Amino acid sequence: MSDNRLKGAYGEKIAAEFLENKGLRIRHLNLRLGNDEVDIIAQDGDEWVFVEVKTRRADGEFRPEDDLTPKKLKSLFRAADRFIETNGLWDAVIRFDFVAVEVAENQTFVRHFVDAFRRDETLPLENSADIRRE
Repeated sequence: MSDNRLKGAYGEKIAAEFLENKGLRIRHLNLRLGNDEVDIIAQDGDEWVFVEVKTRRADGEFRPEDDLTPKKLKSLFRAADRFIETNGLWDAVIRFDFVAVEVAENQTFVRHFVDAFRRDETLPLENSADIRRE
């Protein structure tokens, strides 16, 4: 497995633990739907949450959110549509979150952006909640 895949898998594991600690129920990790994939699908009460996770080194010059592109978001939206269709969740309340994971030598930082993007907006990334892991 490549370093990027290992880093991504680590970030997704950390993100899932973080979300569970916030009370979300993880339903799927790395779910492939056609040509698209969702990193995490969770439930927050009655709401279905589709989560994109990006992981970077904390000492890098770019932040994890710098890797988000309109193409990636379109893929996330397509995957969510397919999941909703496949599972008959037509009336479900859904949202799209983003989790940024930054890995330093002895610590990991997690930022969770709740309701981070919508189909009619371009990457607003608001409502961040920061934590530090030792």
